[in-house]
Amino acid sequence: MTNSSGLRKDLAAGPIKKIDIFEILPFRNVLCTFSVRGKDLRAFVERHAGELAGGKSSVQTTGLHAVWKRKEGSVILDSLLVGGQAVNDDVSYTGATSDFIINQAEKYLGIKPENVNYTPATIFNVVVDKVRKDKTVTAGAIEEFREIQ
Repeated sequence: MTNSSGLRKDLAAGPIKKIDIFEILPFRNVLCTFSVRGKDLRAFVERHAGELAGGKSSVQTTGLHAVWKRKEGSVILDSLLVGGQAVNDDVSYTGATSDFIINQAEKYLGIKPENVNYTPATIFNVVVDKVRKDKTVTAGAIEEFREIQ
């Protein structure tokens, strides 16, 4: 999860250079991991989908697949998957974000994360390492939030 304004440039198709990643992620925020219960993750996704429906979401996510609909001014989740599996309200999941988001978690995530781990790695370096390892970045890695009628 990250804040939308933290992404400073779009990435065009083609070869990726380190400077491209720096221009996208010019900050020196560190990677944080945290625990979130399924029921709290569901509440976050409902809030996020509601913001998307209103055209004003300030958060970007990956690894989530949500299908939802609007009903009487509310967002109703039809399904929520993490890693291709249905979210269980009683299970603890691991999330990742920046220290910037963790330090303002209630604003961005609407939750107070548990078991926060501040890693020594910057988000920039983690992304550079991931691109070097995978060689290809596709839109398929991005989550899907889809509204149904």
